[in-house]
Amino acid sequence: MREYDYLYVTSESGLPLMWGSAYLIWETNMLQQLRDQFGLVRHSQAEFQEALAALLPSGLAWPREAESVLMRFLGGLAAEFERLDARAALLLAETDPASTAEMLPDWERVVGLPDPCVTTSQTVAERRLALEGRLTAVGGQSRRFFIELASRLGYTITIDEFKSAAAAAAAGIVFTGDEWAHIWRVNVPTTVAVTPFRAGAGAAGEPLRVWSNEVIECQFNRYKPAHTRVLFAYHA
Repeated sequence: MREYDYLYVTSESGLPLMWGSAYLIWETNMLQQLRDQFGLVRHSQAEFQEALAALLPSGLAWPREAESVLMRFLGGLAAEFERLDARAALLLAETDPASTAEMLPDWERVVGLPDPCVTTSQTVAERRLALEGRLTAVGGQSRRFFIELASRLGYTITIDEFKSAAAAAAAGIVFTGDEWAHIWRVNVPTTVAVTPFRAGAGAAGEPLRVWSNEVIECQFNRYKPAHTRVLFAYHA
C-alpha cells in the first residue's frame, strides 16, 4: 500500500478504479499483502482453540486434554472464531469491484446501477463489468467519445453533424433554420425492432411504423450535450 498525489486505484486485473479519498494501488498480490499487514491471516479452529487455552490459568481444574469438557467447549468457541476470521478475509475480496459478490448490490446502489437503459436481466459477471465500467467511465462530448460508447455496446456507428445549410442539403435534409447546428445524426448499421401501426390497436396521430434500438438510444440521449438533439438512422 502506497500513497500518491492523485486518487487512482487499479484492480488486480489492471482496471483503474476511483476510490474514496485515499490513494491506493492494487498490486498482483495485494489481497495477501493486506492480510499480512493487518493480521487478517486465515487461522484454523485448532489454532484458535490453542490460543484460547493459553489464556486460561493452570491447575487441575483447567485440563488441557483434547477430550476434556473444557477443551471441547473451547473447540466450539474456536469454530466461531474461525468462521469470523474467514469472513474478514473474504471482506477484502468484496472491496474489489472485479471480485465482489455479496456486496455487489451495495456497489450498484452507490454508482446508480442497474442501468435504467438495460431492460433485460444480467448475469453476475455482466453486473461486475457494468460496475467497473461505471467506476472507470470518463465523460466526453466529442465524436470519438460517442463512437467508443457505441463500440462498448457492440455497435459500429458513424456520426453526421449539420452545421450549415450546405451541409444539411448535402445530407439530403431540408435546412429549416439555425437549429440544425445543434442536431446530429447517429447511423446504426444493424437490425432493429420494427413496430407497425395496427388498426384497432393504435390511435389517431400515431406513426404508421416505429423502429428503434432502446439500448443505444437511451445511452446516447443520456450522454449527449443538453443543448443538442440526436437523430438515429438505422440501415442494414
